[in-house]
Amino acid sequence: MTSRRVILKVRSEVECPLFKTGDRMVLHLPSVETEASSAVCALALAKFLGETSLANCPRTVSPIEHGTFECPRTNEPVVFDVESFAESHTPMPLVSQPPTNRSSLTDLLRRLDVFRSASANVLEQVIASLRMELYAPGSIITEKGQPARDFVVLSNGEVDVVECTNLDGTERGLRIRAPWRFGELSLLTGSPNSARIIARTSTTVFLLDGDCFHRVLRNHPSVAHRFIQVLASQVESTNSILAREGQFGFRGQLTVMNLSTVLQVLAEARRSGRLYLRSGSEFGFMGYNQGRIYTAHYDTLNGASAVYALLKWADGEFWFEHEPVPKQDQVEIGVMGLILEGMRRIDEDTTL
Repeated sequence: MTSRRVILKVRSEVECPLFKTGDRMVLHLPSVETEASSAVCALALAKFLGETSLANCPRTVSPIEHGTFECPRTNEPVVFDVESFAESHTPMPLVSQPPTNRSSLTDLLRRLDVFRSASANVLEQVIASLRMELYAPGSIITEKGQPARDFVVLSNGEVDVVECTNLDGTERGLRIRAPWRFGELSLLTGSPNSARIIARTSTTVFLLDGDCFHRVLRNHPSVAHRFIQVLASQVESTNSILAREGQFGFRGQLTVMNLSTVLQVLAEARRSGRLYLRSGSEFGFMGYNQGRIYTAHYDTLNGASAVYALLKWADGEFWFEHEPVPKQDQVEIGVMGLILEGMRRIDEDTTL
């Protein structure tokens, strides 16, 4: 069997003991990626692998080709949407080098919504870390389903943003002209790239690697705030990540959307209620009032100390309930301040 990455995402279920709508099981055929999966069902896995193998027979369609799969574990089958991704893609630019004309990059960054009001000092730090790449028409710049490595600024040319493939094999997506930017959603949430980016013309991009991107956000809260505004808008308008608001509420996995991003999205949306978090047998919560965290509890910790401890969680699940919260602010620190201090403490722990 050809090795490839497949995501089975739950479209619907009724009283399934393992999965909720929006959960996913991630396969790297023929194995399963347990850490990336919400849960693992041996029966569903065996049935999926069996049906995939039978696709070599005449008149039999693979679940990968069909795009859906059903597991009969319960009385009402669990229905999965199936997405398949190619092996890890290595970009093949014609040229990859430091920028040769840095003065023009300030104007380029100013034309992007996320850097329009950034200070000259911020722009200088970003420009000093950029790498220029040139792609020929038809080249894949980023591949759907792969982890994001860079924040990408489209400087010159046109790209096709391919989000899905129609049943007849044709691709469906958007065409974007420079200047534009992409990659920030995956870098902020840890989720895979939600689309394939293909150079339609000779295309020049500037890349800021992920470590530099996060360092800029940590050092410059105003820039981080602007990126979070963009992220909140994208979360509301797309379902490219598991956690989103809808008939099933705002919920998801911390391996898909990290906790700092969850806190910022709720702050930007000015939500009131309680955010619950669970990782194994550990449990915590935070109370929101109009986008501010008023209460927090984890283990024996309360207030800001509880928030800092919870920010260290790398996996687990979260869900938001519209519940009353105390009117008295027991934390007294803004969400961005909590996150930046939490990041500082995490960095401090890793250097000890």
